[in-house]
Amino acid sequence: MKNLNNNRKRIIVTMLIVVSVWFFGVNVSWAAEDRQIQSGVEFGLLSEETNFSLSEEVEFDFEIRKKRTGINKIGAWFKGLIIDEYENTRIESKIIGLEAKTQVEYDKNGKFKISLIDTSTLQPGKHKIEVTIQDNELNNGEIINFAQDFTWGVLAYNSNKSVYMSGENAYLQFAVLDDNGNTLCGADLEVTIDEPGWGKKVLSTKDGSIARIFSCQSSHD
Repeated sequence: MKNLNNNRKRIIVTMLIVVSVWFFGVNVSWAAEDRQIQSGVEFGLLSEETNFSLSEEVEFDFEIRKKRTGINKIGAWFKGLIIDEYENTRIESKIIGLEAKTQVEYDKNGKFKISLIDTSTLQPGKHKIEVTIQDNELNNGEIINFAQDFTWGVLAYNSNKSVYMSGENAYLQFAVLDDNGNTLCGADLEVTIDEPGWGKKVLSTKDGSIARIFSCQSSHD
């Protein structure tokens, strides 16, 4: 009986160690530069993409959580298996300086998605999305603002066809823009083309495999 109890204790301790290692491994998933902390609340970017082309949907996955350490962090994780302590959090978003409409979709346990649903007023360049958080339980109702930078339409791409047959020539056009949406005629560009069965081919302006259009005019001109 004594050996049986000892074995149970070993199993329980082992399970706690495994869960703790897994838990802390999951909770260091935010890169340091993607994590912001205000008034005891952590705000993290889960998405990898912050640069969008004109044809892409602008959307971000975020997560908020109360800043905790040590055993409190583990306890909060177990609590999250039963209760979502963030489900009543008020989350709002906007693009700073623009009337562009955004949409917040809450998932669970502090995770949510923000999508841009109107690009009519969005100009190519660098922008900033502001996320407002408020929760009576989380931070006594204090309004907290977080911000995330992103670029939209700074690389324009066009092709003369959407589908090519084997042996056809493809005519591809690119335009590089700065953070204010101005054309950068002297920008260096490198493009990697993945050819199924043939490997990857790299084209660039430096070796001349991508030709510059000398009639290009900067938006500043």
